[in-house]
Amino acid sequence: SNVAGLAPTITSATITGTPTVGQTLTAHSTGVTGVPTPTESYQWLSGGKAIPGANSSTYLVSSADYNQPITVTITETNSVGVASATSVPTAAVVGLAPTITSATITGTPTVGQTLTAHSAGVTGTPTPTESYQWLSGAKAIPNATGSTYLVQSSDYNQPITVTITETNTLGHASATSTPTKVTGVSPAVTTPQITVSGISPAGVGALTWSPSQTSGGATISGYQVEYSTDGGKTWITVPSSDVSGTSATIPGLSIGKAYSFRVVTQSSMGAVASAKIRATTFTQGPLDLPSRPFAAYHAGFSATLSNFRAIENTLKEISALRISRITLVGYAIYETRAKNGHGRYLTMNQVIQLAKSRALSAEKYLRMVDRRLHLAPPQFIINVKILNGKSHITNFELYRRVSLKV
Repeated sequence: SNVAGLAPTITSATITGTPTVGQTLTAHSTGVTGVPTPTESYQWLSGGKAIPGANSSTYLVSSADYNQPITVTITETNSVGVASATSVPTAAVVGLAPTITSATITGTPTVGQTLTAHSAGVTGTPTPTESYQWLSGAKAIPNATGSTYLVQSSDYNQPITVTITETNTLGHASATSTPTKVTGVSPAVTTPQITVSGISPAGVGALTWSPSQTSGGATISGYQVEYSTDGGKTWITVPSSDVSGTSATIPGLSIGKAYSFRVVTQSSMGAVASAKIRATTFTQGPLDLPSRPFAAYHAGFSATLSNFRAIENTLKEISALRISRITLVGYAIYETRAKNGHGRYLTMNQVIQLAKSRALSAEKYLRMVDRRLHLAPPQFIINVKILNGKSHITNFELYRRVSLKV
């Protein structure tokens, strides 16, 4: 008769190796018997759960095993039967401190463009947290701690780098990118130009200015208005609440006192100040409106190019100072023996109408200029001033004019 075999037996299963992520563990069996000789198979377990595909005598600990105990079940099998043994659990798997191979930057290094940071070769268990610090000219950029960075005008011609740091509970590791130099158009901010300045009779200063222009990605954050009472040796800042866009209203100034004003552009390139400009209390009147000379009995108001520019500046100042009422005074001479050139004497009423017509003609002209400048016209009040007789007059132009009074 045939000799019968023996079913397998196994006394124990054990594990050697360090239970750390990235390390290799090895399974060992002891007390194995059986005829015919049993075939040995393995199943590795993490936290008591079978690990798919982990069926060899060795096992490479993965990050998924972090903080879990590892066991192995060894099974002996022959034609007569099977027997199994499971190892004692290892200590909980220990993680790995982070590593990082490199940091790189993609994107165009030009003012106004966005750069992106990338990491490579990152390891670590638990999975590391990634943080960033962008640098310009080897100096850390405040608040530039995201994975992207918008290149500023202050970075122009500077090398940009990024340091990426990987951190977990076991440590940290960093890598810094190769520098990339910012190129393109040199950023610049032009000086603001004050176009109107003045102080109203009530002691309210007013400024308007043309805005600064930018290039090369430079940006403007706002304007600061300052005034001085000592010719610019010291400057006092006007509260931001009194500044709106490209104009400012400055209350509380002294009547008749000379002030200097300047506008400072706050920009990504720093502060850019205008040239100082002086102003005193706006003339309370009368202010002669520059015009071509009036003929003796003519009322039409006209102006040369230089006259026109002077009138423009006056109206801009009136608008800036928010002066709402303007008096126009028309002048004329009444003389009982004067003729108008057509054989008729001018009566007092006619002389008054002549003076009034001169003022109305000037009003029409001023309204035309206001429209051209897109200014809100003030209310015009018409007055006349008549001089009786001319024998004592040495300057007839004094009574052939129109004056303005606020």
